[in-house]
Amino acid sequence: GSPMNVEAKALSAREILVTWKPPQLEKRNGHLLGYHVRYGDMNTDQMMKRTIRGENVEEFRISGLKPFTKYQVMLNAFNSIGPGPTSMRATANTLESVPDSPVINVK
Repeated sequence: GSPMNVEAKALSAREILVTWKPPQLEKRNGHLLGYHVRYGDMNTDQMMKRTIRGENVEEFRISGLKPFTKYQVMLNAFNSIGPGPTSMRATANTLESVPDSPVINVK
């Protein structure tokens, strides 16, 4: 089965937190080894992939993102046989970046 309740939430202008629940026990074909997380800018077809090892992992922080950009995230669990079905897509907008403070020369 696919991971359930996948959610994405912006933490900052460059980070998104992805949370999920594991596939239902009766829909797993063996012992889970971890998850493949795929994410990308909604305006492009390019997707990045990260592999997270561990059966009990239920969140992942994606960093190094572009400010004020809508991202899509999908994931699937994997075991020794291979990957399972892909989750529903979750989306989140990174926050706007804070402009640099102007330098004020006081004399």
